[in-house]
Amino acid sequence: MLAAAAGCEGSYLIGVPDVARVEVAVAPARLAVGQGAVATGVAFRANGAVIEHARRAVGFRSTDTAVASVTGVRTGEVRALAAGTAWIVGESGGRRDSVRVTVTPAP
Repeated sequence: MLAAAAGCEGSYLIGVPDVARVEVAVAPARLAVGQGAVATGVAFRANGAVIEHARRAVGFRSTDTAVASVTGVRTGEVRALAAGTAWIVGESGGRRDSVRVTVTPAP
């Protein structure tokens, strides 16, 4: 087992801070089929500081890939595929947050 580095809040990966919470946003969160949106994710330390370490970048997934897909890290591209609802989930360091995306039929 690796020893924790000083100032890294107990992380077992040297130089990689522990994640206390993750915040995810999707704009816009209401889309029509064929439209896109941007998902952003930020990981925070317990003291509220943003974690910039590449090994703590927020990764994304969709709970319903038939309705909306998402690709990317830190900044994701959401694509509306079919009418319905999906949650875009951002995860880092065992913590997660999610945002509901509603997809309506194309106009």
